[in-house]
Amino acid sequence: MDRHPKFQAAGDGTLLLNFGRYGEEVEVAAISGDGRRVLTVHAVGIAEVWDTTSGEKLGELRPESPLQGTKGTAPVGEEFEVFIEAAALSRDGSTALLGLNDGTAGTFRVSDGTRLATLHPPSEQPASSWSVIRAVAYSPDGAFALVGFSGRSVGVWSEHGDRLIAFLEAPAASKLVGRPFVRDTLVSSVAMSADAHWVFAGNVDMTSTIWDVRSGRVVFEAMDHAEAIVSLFDNAEGFGWATTGGTVWLSRGDASPTKAIASGEHWAEARFAGSSFLTRGFAAKIKRWELSGHHESLCEPAEPGFWADKAETLAFHDGWILYPQGGKRVGVRRGTEAFTIDRDAQLVTARFSPDGKAFATAGWKDDVELWAIPGGRLLHKFPSPGGVGDFAFSPDGAQLAIGELGHGGGGYVRHVYVYETATGHEVHRHAEHEWQVARVAFSPDGHGLASLGDDIVVWELDRRRVIARIAANRSTTGFQFLRDGRLLVLDQGRARVFRGDQKLLEWEAPVRFETRWCVSDDGHTLNIGMNQAVVRFDLGTGAVRGTWAAAMPRPESVTNAIARQFETRAGAALWRTEHGVYLHQSDGPRGWVQPLHLSPEGIVAVPAKDGAAVLRVAAAISMLGLVPFDGKLRASRVVDGEILLVNERGRLFRHRLPAHDG
Repeated sequence: MDRHPKFQAAGDGTLLLNFGRYGEEVEVAAISGDGRRVLTVHAVGIAEVWDTTSGEKLGELRPESPLQGTKGTAPVGEEFEVFIEAAALSRDGSTALLGLNDGTAGTFRVSDGTRLATLHPPSEQPASSWSVIRAVAYSPDGAFALVGFSGRSVGVWSEHGDRLIAFLEAPAASKLVGRPFVRDTLVSSVAMSADAHWVFAGNVDMTSTIWDVRSGRVVFEAMDHAEAIVSLFDNAEGFGWATTGGTVWLSRGDASPTKAIASGEHWAEARFAGSSFLTRGFAAKIKRWELSGHHESLCEPAEPGFWADKAETLAFHDGWILYPQGGKRVGVRRGTEAFTIDRDAQLVTARFSPDGKAFATAGWKDDVELWAIPGGRLLHKFPSPGGVGDFAFSPDGAQLAIGELGHGGGGYVRHVYVYETATGHEVHRHAEHEWQVARVAFSPDGHGLASLGDDIVVWELDRRRVIARIAANRSTTGFQFLRDGRLLVLDQGRARVFRGDQKLLEWEAPVRFETRWCVSDDGHTLNIGMNQAVVRFDLGTGAVRGTWAAAMPRPESVTNAIARQFETRAGAALWRTEHGVYLHQSDGPRGWVQPLHLSPEGIVAVPAKDGAAVLRVAAAISMLGLVPFDGKLRASRVVDGEILLVNERGRLFRHRLPAHDG
């Protein structure tokens, strides 16, 4: 096995992906404030410092750790080895600040490699376990060394690390707001204002905090924008959305959305019915809520189990509610009447039949099960040999359609099966897809069936013939039959409405593969979720009705305006605050994030197809021009009218800044 793997299985079977091997390229680099020195990390635990004019090697740093050589502390179960995860050089390049994989950072004298200080949270024992440091920086004047830690915290030390100036902690240090990700609360971007008054921390989950470094007081905190929408609703109560951060935003009478519920919980799923809704937390806690704020706990399973990102496990029907009581157990309840059923595989989807006399479940097995209400007696199992991508009841509940998921990607036929629910007999199947069937739905009259695979196929069931084939792609978000029989299709950047194979409407819409959306209960409005906002369209004309956004601090994209024209290959969020302007990037496997650097003059270089796009950040983002560059960006800095860039081969690009055209 390679010594520095990027693709390996941990002792517990967890797959660690980083595609390739560490040490194949420069993955960490830094440029001194005066531009005279550059640091590169090629071998994972060795930093080399070079003179940018002569190319002479000036020093070599080999950090050590108390964990070195121990077993059980490295994620792959092998002996711990020091990795340099982040780096910065002091203003004159005489001192290096290195973030390591033992949860500490260190300052090092470049000339002889001596470690000057070990930087860690003051309340913790240094290097007690494996933990990466991804954000280190020097203040613009070089007087302070900044280190970002987990729990949204930042340490500020003197230049050489011999004196702790402040340890800054966020109020919601461990709170999760988005979909769970690796190292959610780890600081991934850190910076100090030019006047050394404010410290900014941007975290992996894209939340951010600014402190007054002298008092330690939080002066800015942005978390709401980082919550992802898990469900949209549009009914007699109004329209709005629920988020991963346990909030519900509600608009009544087209008013601006207000925060109707602020639970402080972490939700994976929500299902609305009028003023009631059900939630499933990421820890599988189930609650029933009213928009008034009243709620009751339905289940807190001892073992949460695994849940698919798009699991649909909550449902309402005529007073009955359906919800999971663990990974394999399903609960059904109406008032005091309740029962449970136990499956032999993980649950992914559960739905009531249209008449409410049964419900169906699907998950990690090759069939859909039908259960009686009340009592939970198993009525039938409907086979889908390649697994279940989706299932749907006909409007009268007499039939059940299943889209076959298949195993792996495309290249072979996936079937759509139609069964008689009363007998369990197969009454029809078609083999029109060579890609996973992600969605099936009956038309409102029950005579048509649509399925989404490599394209959308609409069948006339009575005559068993294809009546429409609608071009789609693998980023198609989905489709839905409207009440009048028209078919709404949403895919990358657009919405279309069909009747049969005739396209009636098409318009631009902010839709991506994972976008959440819903059609209003009255069938007149399409709601598309955005970043803590919803844009609404008239389904009769395709006209936009407006965008309703929750009021909160939000960043802007550095590259949105030029991304398509110049094919930019990196990006960042830009925070404009009364305490300064800051760049914010998230995290990923080593070497995936191309780090951007914002100069005190407000200039940033972004790798693009034909070089590096040089941007000025002022009241608006403007393009200064392109400079020659190729490869993956590892470090950049603006010094005295020049821009310096380092790529993954350790090559230094040096150019005069383009003249601003206005």
